[in-house]
Parts: sequence; C-alpha cells; structure tokens
Amino acid sequence: MNRYPELVWLSAVVGENTGRRLSAAAGGWRGLSIAELDHLGLSTREKRSVLALQRLTELGYPSLARGELSNAEEVTRVYAARLGALTHEVLLAIALDGQNRFMAEFEVSRGGRHGAAVMPADVFRPLIRAAAAAVILVHNHPGGDPQPSAEDVALTSATSLVGKLIGIPVIDHVIIGAHGGGAVSLWQLGLISPEESSAS
Repeated sequence: MNRYPELVWLSAVVGENTGRRLSAAAGGWRGLSIAELDHLGLSTREKRSVLALQRLTELGYPSLARGELSNAEEVTRVYAARLGALTHEVLLAIALDGQNRFMAEFEVSRGGRHGAAVMPADVFRPLIRAAAAAVILVHNHPGGDPQPSAEDVALTSATSLVGKLIGIPVIDHVIIGAHGGGAVSLWQLGLISPEESSAS
C-alpha cells in the first residue's frame, strides 16, 4: 500500500475499482476534464469527488513568483525536500505558462529504486491538456548520486525533441539526489540546447 499511496487515497474516496481506473488514466487523474471522467464511466457523485480532490491537490502546489522556476536552484529548493527522502523514483513534469510561471505539477512516472519507465508521450499528454507553454522535468535518484544516467540523458534528448516539435519546450531537467546528495541540472550540463530552454 505504501508504494501506491494515491491509489489508496482515491480508493478511499471513490472505491477501489474507480480508484484503479483513475490511477491508470493517461496523463494522470489530476488533470482529467469532466468529459474524460464521463468517458471513464464515473457516476455524478464520483465525478464531484474527483473534481474536489483535483482542486485540493492544486492548493498544495508550490507558490512561486514569476519566472522563478526557470532557475535550477529554485527548482531544487522547492523539490529537494519533497523528493530527496523517497525510496522510489518519481518523475514530475512542471507545467509553465508563457512567462515561466508555475501552472501545474504532474507525476508522469513512478518506479522502483532503480528507475521509472517513461516515454515522451507520458510527459506531454497532461501538458497538452493543461495548455502549458513550457515544461521542467524533475526527478529523484534514491541512491543519492544526482549525476544523470544514460537513460536520463536519452529521456531528456527525446522529450526535448518532441517538445520542440509540438511547441512545449523542455527548459530544464533537474535530478535530485537522495539524503542531501545535491542536485544536477541537465541544462547546466549542456544537455539541453539554449535555443530550447529559451523558447518560452
């Protein structure tokens, strides 16, 4: 149960079967529209409960000033405490507007101690739904070393290419090391081109 806390919470509110359908929804349940909830076959009561949960989770998002999230140090400040103590890997997509202001946060992948399988489509599906202008990727390394793996570099390259094609540039990909292991910005490492990171 501890590995899938959101499924436990959803099941407590809308029942196990509906909770599983929501947790498996493409792009995550937090950004599902009323039409998408209808497509999943939710009852009126269940839809109201999910919409209320969506609003409550939005209220828990970090409060950030204009442009702050274009800075890797600020991303680290906000997310190090949240991700640094996890024993499993989580990849977040942080949706930004045209002025690099925080819009929404999406958990696009959750895995074990040694990684979380993810494809670019998993990243951009909720961002398109949210009408994001840009995105910052953030994930943790439970082992402590924030240096990017070959898989991290490949994911960054693939999502940067897709983002450029669809008009949602990847500004940065920040990796948080567990237990105070520090953080690494793939933009600062030169793995995201300046043209992409400044496109927003």
